[in-house]
Amino acid sequence: MEAQAVVLEKFNAPLVLRTFPLPKLGEGEVLVKIEAAGVCGSDVHQWEGRDPRIRLPMILGHEGVGEIVEIHGEKKDVYGDALRAGNKVLWNRGVSCNRCYNCAVKREPSLCPDRAK
Repeated sequence: MEAQAVVLEKFNAPLVLRTFPLPKLGEGEVLVKIEAAGVCGSDVHQWEGRDPRIRLPMILGHEGVGEIVEIHGEKKDVYGDALRAGNKVLWNRGVSCNRCYNCAVKREPSLCPDRAK
């Protein structure tokens, strides 16, 4: 199976469409078919070369939504519910604790006071 992505190969230059073979999933990994992705300020900074952590080539984007195609092992969402192939998912780069009032009771992990950004 193959996937396509646009790749940042050179700063301040057009992105390049590339085809990649999909690797075999490792334990705990999830393959998601992307249906929509956001472009945020950090993507622009990376494209411009203003983020010193960037190593080229790179596929930009960390905000996405899609459908789970395959799961290797057990995975749960932020509410503790099991994820399965066919589920629609979205994510951001924040990691919440899953134990505080906002996570466990309100089920609003974006309000977690211990959220790692």
